[in-house]
Amino acid sequence: MSGSLWRWETLHPLVVHFPVALLLVAPWLVLPGFCARPRRARPYLVAALVLLAAGAAAGFLAIETGEASAARVLLPAGGEEALDHHARLGRLVPWAAAGVALALAGYLAWSSRRPAPPPAARRAALAAWLAAALAVAGLVAATGTAGGRLVHELGVRALPSGAAD
Repeated sequence: MSGSLWRWETLHPLVVHFPVALLLVAPWLVLPGFCARPRRARPYLVAALVLLAAGAAAGFLAIETGEASAARVLLPAGGEEALDHHARLGRLVPWAAAGVALALAGYLAWSSRRPAPPPAARRAALAAWLAAALAVAGLVAATGTAGGRLVHELGVRALPSGAAD
């Protein structure tokens, strides 16, 4: 084995799936917050916060590996525009995830104050947060679709080690 599998510019297809998974699962963990009492919902919300933070961090890593990979690809006709679209979307994902994570951290701080906020206010805040988290999930899906188009429709692949150096 040549070792090229683990070169930085070849890691994007591996790295990119971490933020996808983490950012698509996190909103589901908020659902108990709508029904359960605050104390029972809190572990789920904290778990969602951890997934969002990890997803944002993995998203920044995906940007770095994607930029390294993009520098080593041969693009077919129309590929440059498709790559630019994928990259523009991808650069938004970790920032959006970080914003949603900060909003959830704020919700956790607000909901744990005394006296506790009314249940209707908690549910309304969680509903607003969930809408934002689902928008981030939509951004993740759009970014993945654009990346999938590059690979599966346009046949974009990273050049092998030593090619075009």
